[in-house]
Amino acid sequence: MLALCNHSLVYRVDTNSINPVSQGRLTGQKPCIHAGLSRFDGHSHSMMCLRRELVLDEEPSGQVLLRIGSAMYGRYIFINGAFAGSYEYNYSSSVTDLSGMLHKGSNWLVIMLGSFGNQFNNSSTPAHVLYDGESTGDEPGITDCVDLIFNAGPEVEAVQVAPDIDAGKLTAKVRIRNRREENVVTDVKLTIYELGRFTDGKADADPVKVGEYTVSGVSAGSGETAEFTAEAIGISNWDRSRCWTPENPYLYRLEIETSGDTYSIRFGMRTFSFEAGTGSALLNGERRYLFGTNVAIERYFDDPLCGTTPWDEAWIRKLYKEYRSINWTCFRTHLGHANSKWFDIADEVGMMIFDEYPIWGNAGDDSEKTIMPEIRTWIDDRGYHPSLIVFDAQNEATYALTDKIIKNGREYDIQKRPWDNGWRAPVGELDPIECHPYILGSEGISGIEDMTTLRPRVTTIDLGWKESAYKGHAFILNEHGEYWINREGKAMSATEGKWNGVLPGVSNEKRLSYYCELMSAQLEAFRAGRSYSGLLFFCGLGSSTPSALGVTSDVLEPDVSRAGTLSIHPYFKYLMENTNAPLGIVINTYTEKRAAGDNVTVPVVLVNDTGKDVADLPVTLVVRAADGTVLWAERRTMSVAAFAPDNSGTATESFTLSVPAFKKYCAQGSELTVQAYYVLDGRTVFSQRKWTVNGGKLVDGSAPKYEWLDNGELPKEYKAEDYLDIDDEDGEGGDKDDTPHNNRDKSDGKIALLKALPWIIAGAALLIAGGIAAAVIVRKKKK
Repeated sequence: MLALCNHSLVYRVDTNSINPVSQGRLTGQKPCIHAGLSRFDGHSHSMMCLRRELVLDEEPSGQVLLRIGSAMYGRYIFINGAFAGSYEYNYSSSVTDLSGMLHKGSNWLVIMLGSFGNQFNNSSTPAHVLYDGESTGDEPGITDCVDLIFNAGPEVEAVQVAPDIDAGKLTAKVRIRNRREENVVTDVKLTIYELGRFTDGKADADPVKVGEYTVSGVSAGSGETAEFTAEAIGISNWDRSRCWTPENPYLYRLEIETSGDTYSIRFGMRTFSFEAGTGSALLNGERRYLFGTNVAIERYFDDPLCGTTPWDEAWIRKLYKEYRSINWTCFRTHLGHANSKWFDIADEVGMMIFDEYPIWGNAGDDSEKTIMPEIRTWIDDRGYHPSLIVFDAQNEATYALTDKIIKNGREYDIQKRPWDNGWRAPVGELDPIECHPYILGSEGISGIEDMTTLRPRVTTIDLGWKESAYKGHAFILNEHGEYWINREGKAMSATEGKWNGVLPGVSNEKRLSYYCELMSAQLEAFRAGRSYSGLLFFCGLGSSTPSALGVTSDVLEPDVSRAGTLSIHPYFKYLMENTNAPLGIVINTYTEKRAAGDNVTVPVVLVNDTGKDVADLPVTLVVRAADGTVLWAERRTMSVAAFAPDNSGTATESFTLSVPAFKKYCAQGSELTVQAYYVLDGRTVFSQRKWTVNGGKLVDGSAPKYEWLDNGELPKEYKAEDYLDIDDEDGEGGDKDDTPHNNRDKSDGKIALLKALPWIIAGAALLIAGGIAAAVIVRKKKK
């Protein structure tokens, strides 16, 4: 992305801000739906026209470029009534040359956008258009930043980077574009700055120059591009403690200077791949189990509370904080296009992203010829982010186009990242396989007992190829758990049948609690089976409506409208922070109804993803009454080796017991809580199941005493307030009054270009789904 440069006037404004900048700092932050970039009925073939008055104090010299990060559906640019250019693709950036079209004083920029129907039904357009049957809006809008760039050219058009963490070197592939009428020859200087860690968007230390490289005499003909690769730029003071990881999101900046432009990106020194034989994710060469979720951003646009939140930095940071609180360190962007802030912030906080190109089902008249230009631009737009670990070509398509996309995309990406191929077989030898095991019946948690942990891992659809042919690949579960409810606990309209089978007539609160228990139990079952290299819960962001119309939703608390109230449901947190512990513990039995006095065997599994062997760990199994009283307990010592090519990293201990039958605690219909836990480094980690007493013979007597049992080590009782991370005031950058976001902008829409300051017009967004937020950047280079 563009960023501040040492000697150039460069500023990337916050995507929700419309206020002018002073000394490189924002004077305020407001959404811009009324900031002068407004809709008007000026073209009969458009779904939307956005216009903005630009008031310039002086006539621009050199070239002026308009960059739009992404917009739907198709974009057509006009300046002062004259057509400037168009771009029909939806999920990648465009650059339009406005040189010579702006003058001193008032100018009018118009961005005309097409409609979903026009593009989707038009076989002559090169643009791919997502069809998501679970998304109802499909509204046009600008969905990423808008940059206004002033420079002298030739400009830096694209940069890719490939780190070498062993040698402490960086390879950079650079493309420059010459828009002049004459040929140009320029030296290109590449400078690397060490930035370190970031806190709330600010670097913890000042930048330090750690590398420099110059390519002399790069030549580009008039109207042409020139491309070169700077091999192995050395980074001083390098050691592997500066590798980028979720726990240590250490960043660098690469600044590239031509004779007329300066361009910079941030990057991280990291490698990512999958291990042959085990399928393990390898981050910087070290095995890592992938815990995460899915972000269905297009569906979230339909949410009535979406507003401008997907472009609000504080909101995105809060969502990532919630994810990290339960050890989710990765997510798949699912059927939509997350804007650049999601990647910028992921780089800073250590989230890893499977970035999915939005294809669901066979994509109509798309072809390799029409779709590959956007794929290459998509790679250019995203590829330098250390957070982007896997490119995903599609969701659930079965046609061969995606095989060609992957082959050509990998050749273009100098990092040679893995590619996911949805419902098709993997293209690369070490590419992952996407798995959607929708195999839960109407028995709820009890049905997991029959869902053996080694059930086919790919999907419920027969693709004509067998899992056994792909042993050694990474199998990534990224959809599952077809019992969706809305955020209030109401069954979705498409899942009512399942809920009527397992819990008919229950309250929303009870249904919500049971859903959390079901998802935790199913993910634990899959984890204990060791069939997957990663578990990505579906889903961590979707849409929720009061009517619960549709299929999927997420596990957030109902008020998602601002950062201060954004939180994962507390009971889900309570369970999932244990489900996702690096040293996992699983009660590997799932039957819910038990007769008092029956003898049962309870397998307890340790799953070791810590990278280190664990020896002689005390593991306790307890059965507790509804009031927390311990009715049965036993402790065993377990050891488990770390996961490795020759070891599954699991160990099982079977406990045998009689289901408690005390009259005081175990009457018909009573609920017993079964917990297996260990204590390590002062933290109790547990797995939990619920048993409902169903028949059997009850006995008199009191609960037994276990003198060896330390009550302070028992899993703590669930209390919602302990797991809610909600600020009373929107402290993380949110608004502190109740005025609706789209009524709070008081700008008159006029912005002056000062001699020493950049100016802005507005920032990226989605109209109707939640306002417009567009940003403008000035990148000015000395002649």
